[in-house]
Amino acid sequence: KKPRSVRLMRIGPPLEDSAYEKMGLEHWENSFLEFTTDERLNWGSDRGGLTQNYREFEAKIPGNVDFFLPLIEKIIREKKVVPDYMLAGLNGLVKAAYNPLKFQQLYKELSKIPLYGFHVRQLVWLSDYLIRNNLVDDDLVSYLFNVVTSDPNPEKPVNPQNPEFDAPNSNRGSAIHALVKCFSHKEHGDKIFEALEKVANDPMVSVRISAL
Repeated sequence: KKPRSVRLMRIGPPLEDSAYEKMGLEHWENSFLEFTTDERLNWGSDRGGLTQNYREFEAKIPGNVDFFLPLIEKIIREKKVVPDYMLAGLNGLVKAAYNPLKFQQLYKELSKIPLYGFHVRQLVWLSDYLIRNNLVDDDLVSYLFNVVTSDPNPEKPVNPQNPEFDAPNSNRGSAIHALVKCFSHKEHGDKIFEALEKVANDPMVSVRISAL
């Protein structure tokens, strides 16, 4: 009796490569409105949905920032698409080493939008671009502080035996790690110290070690 073979299938973007190459900004935006989940309508299809579409978008930005920038600005301003595309836009700009000051404006706009779960963590991770470019201001520190002190994630450990694995992969943990990197900006020292005091009593070990 022959052993059963396992077929591994790569999940690709929802549209053909040739379609992506020809898409204008309106077509891109329409795809954002169409692909809002990862649910595949055709079982067994190798075409993905939301995740593959925003990854395709993010990957194309560094090679054509001037083309995509108006769309990134529009979707953040109008807030009509799911946050995944807005965050992909910012990630693409980081990969393109886009003007940090202009990036800061978009970051601030996105930080005003209610985000939850992994979307929060992605925005916290993106703060590294501002910190590396010495663009630490009251708005950034306040945003990270609010995540540290108010975000519910994490609620329970994923790796209880190895909390260091969870440390960068939770909202409060990643936010306090980012705040610690802002410590050289002495004008924000009091706020950062207050966050560290809060973290010292956090019930999650992974969050506490993120401050180290």
